Amino acid sequence: VAFRFYPLDGRPALNQFYVSPKFKYRRYNEWTVPGPTSLLDDKKGFSNESIFTFNFGYQQWLASRFSLDYYFGVGIASRNATRYQVSSEYIDPNWVETWKSNSSRDSRFIATIGIKVGIGK
Repeated sequence: VAFRFYPLDGRPALNQFYVSPKFKYRRYNEWTVPGPTSLLDDKKGFSNESIFTFNFGYQQWLASRFSLDYYFGVGIASRNATRYQVSSEYIDPNWVETWKSNSSRDSRFIATIGIKVGIGK
């Protein structure tokens, strides 16, 4: 989700500098498959990512149906992940395999830069 604000007046609409706060959410499903000799079923983990950035750009219509959009941005990303690995422990008189979860959470500074091509009227 992103909104664009065009702060400069006196220029043709959508043909100028803009500021765009942007929020992005992603969820990745991750399957872990045990080894070939294991009796465990596959296990599903996940990774959630939330990204908030402020993008600054310039949209330039070069023809009536073609535009280029140059932008860069800075922001913060947060990730929450749960993954699984096979754990073996000795319970007399056998070895028993179980799934062990590994959860992590982190945040980081991010930067983005890019060019978008627009085709329309």
